Amino acid sequence: MIPAPALRLNGVSGVTVTHVTVDNFCVGIGLHGVSDAAVTHNTVLNNVRGIYLDSSNQNRIVANYSYAQENGIFLYESWYNTITGNIDAASSSARSH
Repeated sequence: MIPAPALRLNGVSGVTVTHVTVDNFCVGIGLHGVSDAAVTHNTVLNNVRGIYLDSSNQNRIVANYSYAQENGIFLYESWYNTITGNIDAASSSARSH
């Protein structure tokens, strides 16, 4: 289960999260048991994990900005997700996805 996200999607499909800014939480945007969702054009700052997928499959994580996190985008037991065009700056796991 995702620890204390600012924004949590749980067991849904076909949802879009866009143009959200989350600052200073354990998890910025958390998906648990989610499928066919889009997480696009969001900004996550100063969280432990910026965007966290747990048991979430076939989602699109596109064009998000992550800054100063332990993990910008973190997947746990999540498969067949599209992760592209994201910027992970100044995080422990910093790289573009």
